Amino acid sequence: MTGFTKGEWHVMENCAGSIEVETDHDNYLNIGICTDGEDCTNNPEVLANAHLIAAAPEMYVMIESLTKELYRAIDECNDQRLSHITSQTETPPDLWDMESLHLAQLLLKKARGE
Repeated sequence: MTGFTKGEWHVMENCAGSIEVETDHDNYLNIGICTDGEDCTNNPEVLANAHLIAAAPEMYVMIESLTKELYRAIDECNDQRLSHITSQTETPPDLWDMESLHLAQLLLKKARGE
């Protein structure tokens, strides 16, 4: 995975009451910067967004891995179904399409900024 910050990402609360996502390489992203003395650490939406962003690198790797595994499984399943076609077969077998894989690949492409 190129172009992404390596290492695990963590949700951190800073002393000013804002929420940050930090990496092992001292990179960080402010997720919630609250005004008027509001404490972002008590804002469920800010916390949920921070945890989602912190999980993004692992989710990217998992989606990429699942896409490869699913492609192989669908391909094998379709090959198996096609092998049962004979001259007496009246209708072709239902084959699995690759639409979900295509959508997953588009999502990974979006995450890469392409």
